Amino acid sequence: MPGRFLFVGPTLPDAEKLVAGTEVRVLPPIAAQDLFRLDPAPGDVVGIVDGYFHHARSITHKEILVVIERGVRVLGAASTGALRAAELDTFGMTGIGEIYADYTTGVLEADDEVTLLHGLPEHDYRPLSEPLVNMRATLAVAERRGYCSPATRELLIGAMADRPYPARCYRAMWAVGRDLGVDEEELLQLASFVDSGAVDRKREDALLLLEALGEPDLPRQQPPRLSRTLFVHGWELESRGEVEESTSTWISDLAALRACQLLATDYPCLHRNLVLDWLAEQCRRECRLPHAGRSVADIAVEHGEHRGVYAIDSAVQEMFLDDWLSKAERELEPREQLALFLVRSFRIAPSLAWDELALDALRGTPAFARARQLAAYAAAVNAKLAKRDNSFHIDRIAEKRIVEDTARRWGVPVRQLELAALDRGFGSMENVVAAGRCVHLLAKYNPEEVRFEVCPEPARVC
Repeated sequence: MPGRFLFVGPTLPDAEKLVAGTEVRVLPPIAAQDLFRLDPAPGDVVGIVDGYFHHARSITHKEILVVIERGVRVLGAASTGALRAAELDTFGMTGIGEIYADYTTGVLEADDEVTLLHGLPEHDYRPLSEPLVNMRATLAVAERRGYCSPATRELLIGAMADRPYPARCYRAMWAVGRDLGVDEEELLQLASFVDSGAVDRKREDALLLLEALGEPDLPRQQPPRLSRTLFVHGWELESRGEVEESTSTWISDLAALRACQLLATDYPCLHRNLVLDWLAEQCRRECRLPHAGRSVADIAVEHGEHRGVYAIDSAVQEMFLDDWLSKAERELEPREQLALFLVRSFRIAPSLAWDELALDALRGTPAFARARQLAAYAAAVNAKLAKRDNSFHIDRIAEKRIVEDTARRWGVPVRQLELAALDRGFGSMENVVAAGRCVHLLAKYNPEEVRFEVCPEPARVC
């Protein structure tokens, strides 16, 4: 049976009670990478109502589009869900409710119309401010019933719109109204109406989404074709992982891989073998030429010629190799120069290293478990220092220091660090620096403890 998931918080604090006895799984307000971590299957239905955005990264459009492309139906209403649905309905997201409709028609424009300040989940997300969209709906009803004039409604709503969302509440509205000269009797009538007749548009729309989420046979949609980007690739990998047992810390597979690339002394050998093996296998499948007695490296190099990347006999004379090899390496045997070029240029798309190739090879190995443990230790060290020093953040560690330390650890001159990074499967120096910052303190004070190997047995000659 398809899964049904609901990301919700202050808009429906009683969501658990409302879905009792159904197949709907209630989740906290959505944030970046939550959909990737959830990993819904084709045919599943995800409802988005509330979402974080200030102290946590908000859910991205691309992340929603990725799961829609997989055949997941995504519904949005009331709050973050209405905003994202208004932006993505053309691409397959389904919007529900009046708030969504108002965003699509331009009646509502500002994101903060649906925003409020609220308490913690354990306190049922107790509201500490009032969403402007609810204030608009409440005063519109009050005007129709004669509790305030159109001019007063516009004046009060305009004043609330000018305030930051945490400062919006009815008590503030009455105070501002007095400051603006609204008649006291009219304010008292309006306040009396609000006490018993306040409209909660967000809740109303969220209940409509919940109703749609419970429908047994939701219509299927043709998923759009998505252009995958460097960011989407990274977000997906960052969302996969598991708890490291000795520290009880969740560590992403990508963080463990980066620890392997940075700290494992033999990682260049592993990376080279993975790339050349893959290329050689592609040649066997696609070219169907006799390869008996040929080395993996030779087959891979010849596959580059088969695909029209270069001509082996003349490639060494080509200038393009100067960008991928050091001066000393340009003196190597021609096929070795081309093998180095293949390893260093290996990508699934421009600027996008194929991390999955290494992850598939490393998952489940003792080396990968050790890398995950080191990543957890590094995270603990960083968190401990940040707790002692509020000014500390790993992003503030100087790039120059990371570059110099990494070159020293790998035993290469700084001027050749970029080539050494390519030998370890990094897509860019930016990735090296970002990963290096994460383990910098742990590696600095425990240089021997962070050294390990990824190959369980002697690798082929690299």
